[in-house]
Amino acid sequence: MICGVLYFSSSDWPGGAIRFKKEPNQISRAKFKLLEAEVKFNINYNDYSSALDIGAAPGGWTSLLLEKGLKVTAIDPSNLHPDLLRNPNLTFYKKRLMKFPYRNISMIC
Repeated sequence: MICGVLYFSSSDWPGGAIRFKKEPNQISRAKFKLLEAEVKFNINYNDYSSALDIGAAPGGWTSLLLEKGLKVTAIDPSNLHPDLLRNPNLTFYKKRLMKFPYRNISMIC
């Protein structure tokens, strides 16, 4: 009950959110958002070969997509975490979205 009104959550998780444990070298908490979406929407990364991460900095989603084996094109005018830039499956455009040439992308995040 909240303020005298019976409250029902449509979430399968207590408090409406999945709890994830932060990894030692995790770039940002944004990774948790994509992990939750993976569970909630049954995302199967094997159905995709590449992904476009728009607004990618500092790289939380990009890191997860790379861990899942996708080739990632990341776009952001800010810097990505330096550890990501060494990954051969990452193409990073340090620019605004309007300057990006779209092609050969199978998943957009």
